[in-house]
Amino acid sequence: MSIESNEKKSSVLSLLFDCINSSIELYLQHFISPFLTYHAKFYSSLNFFLRSLLDEFGLPVWCTANFITYARTWLILPCLILLAKGYNLTSFAIVVFVDFNDFLDGVVARYWVDNKHIAKSTPPKKNIILSWMTSHQNKIYGGFIDAVCDKVFVVPCWIFLISRVEESTNPTWKILQYTALWCLILAETSSGAIRFRAFYTAPAVSSPKSSSDFSSSAVKADHVGKAKQTFEMLGTAFFIIPATRFLGFMLLVPAIPLAYESVRRKIIPRVILVTYDNSASFDAEMIEFWLKAKTLGSKLIVGVNNNTADDIKVRNASSISAVDEVMVQVTNQVSSAFLQENEIDYYVCSPKQAKDAVTKDVLRNGQCLCLYLKENTVKVVEAGKND
Repeated sequence: MSIESNEKKSSVLSLLFDCINSSIELYLQHFISPFLTYHAKFYSSLNFFLRSLLDEFGLPVWCTANFITYARTWLILPCLILLAKGYNLTSFAIVVFVDFNDFLDGVVARYWVDNKHIAKSTPPKKNIILSWMTSHQNKIYGGFIDAVCDKVFVVPCWIFLISRVEESTNPTWKILQYTALWCLILAETSSGAIRFRAFYTAPAVSSPKSSSDFSSSAVKADHVGKAKQTFEMLGTAFFIIPATRFLGFMLLVPAIPLAYESVRRKIIPRVILVTYDNSASFDAEMIEFWLKAKTLGSKLIVGVNNNTADDIKVRNASSISAVDEVMVQVTNQVSSAFLQENEIDYYVCSPKQAKDAVTKDVLRNGQCLCLYLKENTVKVVEAGKND
């Protein structure tokens, strides 16, 4: 009886989340997507203006994107102190200034990429070659710390603003404010924790470029983040001032489904299968192939056609940290039924494997991805016209 009860609860929760996800997708398609059109035009013009100024006047070598990120994050201290003392307009100005600097550090980062010859950099030590992991983390650190610092600034603001809710006399208005602020606090705290884990556990390679983000959504993940950031920062600024609190609330509310969607996309389970290439040696190229395949999903399975766990291929695959599972007795041709039976979403192959690695039904279902290492791209292998 308890098993049946648990299954019913699981199905009800699954149905509930499916309804929420479908509703949010409609919200993204019909509200956020049109908003992003104007959002992109405004920030494109602002980017052009700021970049023109930087190209004309330059920047001191110490003024890097990371410096701006750290500096704006420390503004949370004076902002909270001023809020506690009732200096609402000054706090409002700080939040807006921080939002502007969140955009500015991206402009500065691109400026230094284009002007590497004058950028301040630490010369590499003699006889030292950085590992894949260290090089990759250095490359993605700027984006990681930028996203985390956004949350380090705005979440304490929301926690403090909860105390301001008591100033309202209408019980319904209080509940609405509490709900909005707590939803955002929980969502952004969860998002920050997921980002920390992803940064320190991600494969030591860059994700291959693709014409598809493997999502049916009308709005890409980075666009969701841009819209969310705008609503959150402007909403927080206007929420600080009692006279404009309702306007701030109306800006924060649209950010709630975006914050939920941002977290949901980070934890979508996607199982990837690769098979051990018998014609290739176990070397850095094969490991790189597996690592890049792992970036396409949340779980990586390496399939081998041997039967024993002590086989050298199984031991090789098991030794790689990015590999989650090793599957033995995998057939030479992967079928759609095999993928479905083992709850695998995509089969990733090399160009020389693409011809005979899967059956035609896998191609028709769009479940075969071809990974090109040299070009660092991945493409869906399509079925032929006669298939």
